[in-house]
Amino acid sequence: MKTTLSAAAAAFARLAALLACAPLAGHAVEADIVRVQFREVETLFDAGCKGFEYLVGGDDPTSGGQRIPRIEPDYADPIYLEKHGRFLQALGERYDGRPDIEFLDIGSYGIWGEWHTKNPAPAAVRKQIVDFYLQAFRKTPLVFMSDDGERTGRIWKPLAGSIGPR
Repeated sequence: MKTTLSAAAAAFARLAALLACAPLAGHAVEADIVRVQFREVETLFDAGCKGFEYLVGGDDPTSGGQRIPRIEPDYADPIYLEKHGRFLQALGERYDGRPDIEFLDIGSYGIWGEWHTKNPAPAAVRKQIVDFYLQAFRKTPLVFMSDDGERTGRIWKPLAGSIGPR
């Protein structure tokens, strides 16, 4: 069984390796925290987080014609919120304000982190996820990709000076 700590350590190691290479190419890094959907790398479910299982692919060239099992967490599950909030806080403590991170994408909600899902969480939960980023990253610019009028109106409008679209 994998632990959330080891998953976080692995994420930090990948980001550190990327940040080490970026200056060599004369670039800053855009980081995107995407919650991975493939079952074999999920760790939240070992802790009891509820989720939604489904199949994708078959008619899509990126799947090689195969139906791929996926699982998406229940974003309103207290286990998801607690672990994800702690992860983002640790990430912010380590990386907020670094000049080699140009911006951070709020990509940990929805399919591929693009804020759309067949199992949407209530607006208050989606705002809580955004608040995790705002609390952890006070210096690093934040961006998001959203296609939902409820999010772009009620949730995002008050944050117009803090978060930009991509």
